[in-house]
Amino acid sequence: MMSAVHLATRALRVLSAACLLVCGIGCATSTATAPAAAGRVTVGVTTTGPRVESMEFAVAIEPAGRGGRIKADAGVFSAPDLPAGDYIVRLDDMPDRCRVKGGVERKISVSPRRSASVRFDVICN
Repeated sequence: MMSAVHLATRALRVLSAACLLVCGIGCATSTATAPAAAGRVTVGVTTTGPRVESMEFAVAIEPAGRGGRIKADAGVFSAPDLPAGDYIVRLDDMPDRCRVKGGVERKISVSPRRSASVRFDVICN
């Protein structure tokens, strides 16, 4: 037979575990919201030359640490929810037979609640 103290301790443990479970579920299903002053960067690529249909490049947005892959033939990459500020957008993984008009980096400024766009024109031989 259990004493009243043991029963109370056991009930407290069960109640604590239930509270942690409910709080954990609530946190896991909450949605992240964008900062109030967030903007968006859209990157476009147009590539001309032979065999560009299957090519992809890497795009990086620094110092935000955002990036991904973009199709070489009329590809678009979008990075939402970026804090307002200045960024460098860079195109990487460029084959030796290709070059970017104006270079592989662009400076861009993101304003609060606005979209900023940058375009890269790539020529491949």
